Amino acid sequence: MIHKKTKIAILYGGLSREREVSLKTGKAIYEALTKKEYLQAQLVDVDHDIASKLRDGAFECAYIALHGRYGEDGCIQGLLECMKIPYTGVGVFPSALAMNKAFTKVVLGALGLRVSPSFVSSEDMDYSEFEKRLLEKVSLPFVGKPVHEGSTFGLQIVRRFEELKESFERVHQFDRQALWEPFISGREFTVAVVDAEAFPVIEIKPLSGLYDYEAKYEPGKTEFICPAALSQEQTLHIQSEALRAAQILGVDAFSRVDFMFDGVDFWILEVNTMPGMTGTSLVPRAAKAKGIDFEDLVEHLLLSAGLGDG
Repeated sequence: MIHKKTKIAILYGGLSREREVSLKTGKAIYEALTKKEYLQAQLVDVDHDIASKLRDGAFECAYIALHGRYGEDGCIQGLLECMKIPYTGVGVFPSALAMNKAFTKVVLGALGLRVSPSFVSSEDMDYSEFEKRLLEKVSLPFVGKPVHEGSTFGLQIVRRFEELKESFERVHQFDRQALWEPFISGREFTVAVVDAEAFPVIEIKPLSGLYDYEAKYEPGKTEFICPAALSQEQTLHIQSEALRAAQILGVDAFSRVDFMFDGVDFWILEVNTMPGMTGTSLVPRAAKAKGIDFEDLVEHLLLSAGLGDG
């Protein structure tokens, strides 16, 4: 039972490329819990000694504020399960599944959700073979992205065939595997799912036209519209698709589902199990549109903490 005197480790920072974003998320969560008078909450920077830090600190609960590898992919969740420390968010297997963009698309597509055709390459694949097999599946223009990265790290947009070889080499600097899919031109949306409820839809309008790392994290680079300017039918449809995707993957306790709308269909891009959690991040924006302030959202997620898959 979590209460105001529970000793809470806010796990932030970490070892992934998304460390800087995680530091901001962790600090925002710490400030929110402090305002809610959880005075035993502490920021704990995750490194290779995290098991010792958790044991020596005698922490009773973990609030996961990590993004990317080792924090969003089931690794830290598995450690916490072994240590029998309750934690926020989703469990080991759903975290690992959703972090893998290729597996996510296979699972969702097999169960009838709308995902684009795609091809997965490996860094040791012969380039000529890659080129041949890719063009059998996907036509220009297309997107290449690391299978296990977030925050658009390594994202490649290929508009001309002459750009493909360089993009292949660049994307594999970030991951052994890369996912290649059609570039869908249109409007971008996201739907937060909390406790099996789809929150108000947000439209994302980057000024540059591409929602890349800069557009995500630099103030003024992107316009966010919530609730999104969609018809009631469209809104209910995209919320239903987001909830179904989250339930299929087992991440309906807390996640965010991203979509592209080409004017006819809503296409699922990916599912995030540890979206940003600062006062201006997407999930808190959606919560605010429902009348839930940031501190209440943070506390709610804390009180939902359990042992994931256990």
